[in-house]
Amino acid sequence: MWKRKKLEDNSNNNINWQEIYSVAEFEEVLKETRTRSLFVFKHSRRCSISTVAFSRVQNIEHNSDAKYVMLDVVASRPLSNFIEEHLGVVHASPQLIVLKNGKVESVETHLSISSQMLTG
Repeated sequence: MWKRKKLEDNSNNNINWQEIYSVAEFEEVLKETRTRSLFVFKHSRRCSISTVAFSRVQNIEHNSDAKYVMLDVVASRPLSNFIEEHLGVVHASPQLIVLKNGKVESVETHLSISSQMLTG
């Protein structure tokens, strides 16, 4: 019979999400997309859908070579606006943006966000 692993047993799979707050921090991690994938999770701490979306992606098997960053769109509004303008991705929250080689590869929002996106 299939049994789901307890999260405590799955600690090696936890993603280390780095919270970013400024345009300068985003520009630094964006440079890393030349050599590895970048996952940008935009969310609001006020939103229950953001909480559900984040729970779907926080404790799963993932690409250990990738970089994972997140930002609160309320607390970091200038950064959120910059990402929208710089990447040409219409703002949504929650939103998961996947970048490779400096280009947007995929974007999902709200309850479309899933763990399958994190294998890139």
